[in-house]
Amino acid sequence: MTNKELVALLAGKFSGPGRLNLTWPGEPINIIEYKTTLTATAGGGGEFVKIDYTWEYEGEQGGSMLVSIGDGKVTMAWGDSFHQQPHLMICEGKTTEHGFVVQGSYPAGEGPDWGWRTELKKVSPTELHLLMTNIHPDGQEDWAVEHIYTLEA
Repeated sequence: MTNKELVALLAGKFSGPGRLNLTWPGEPINIIEYKTTLTATAGGGGEFVKIDYTWEYEGEQGGSMLVSIGDGKVTMAWGDSFHQQPHLMICEGKTTEHGFVVQGSYPAGEGPDWGWRTELKKVSPTELHLLMTNIHPDGQEDWAVEHIYTLEA
């Protein structure tokens, strides 16, 4: 898949329900539901995909992803007002049949870094799924963010 093909696949304005998993080991389940929007456009003359999204939790939140395909891999720079601000997370991964999957890491206090995986896929001509997964240093995985978008008319 090329950058232009990824732009063509994902481009559009989407909205739908989202969920945020704030559950930590040993604590009660804490899942927040909200409405979310996502807009995917071409950037740099079609050489990368620019993805902006908004959601609500303790006020309006937002994030941006710049995604590029080159040298057989996907690179993404991600910034979000809630998760890892004020720093950008650089993630690498691969294209999939209907989108991409990338992974990065972030510092978690005095212990080892934690992993973060982002998957974005077009599951039908009008539906887009965003799934973000938190990866503990011991390898345990917990979904963190799930958005199910529908293309706006």
